[in-house]
Amino acid sequence: MNAASMGEYSKEEFTSGMVKMACDSVAKLKAKIPELRKELQNDKKFKDIYNYAYNFSREVRVGSSGLVIFATPAQSKGST
Repeated sequence: MNAASMGEYSKEEFTSGMVKMACDSVAKLKAKIPELRKELQNDKKFKDIYNYAYNFSREVRVGSSGLVIFATPAQSKGST
């Protein structure tokens, strides 16, 4: 959860995350999934991940053209 942007990882972010999880292969990463799922049963860990995802969803979105999409207050109320 230390990436600058959710779902987007630099090589350094990816590599450091894999090192922290002691995964140096795809097989080890796959084997780690059940343990990661089990962590979600911990209320504090679940809340941390939920809050991270929620805050990400509130960030400005980038359209498929790569342009940042902004809405003015008038546009968000449905007027033109």
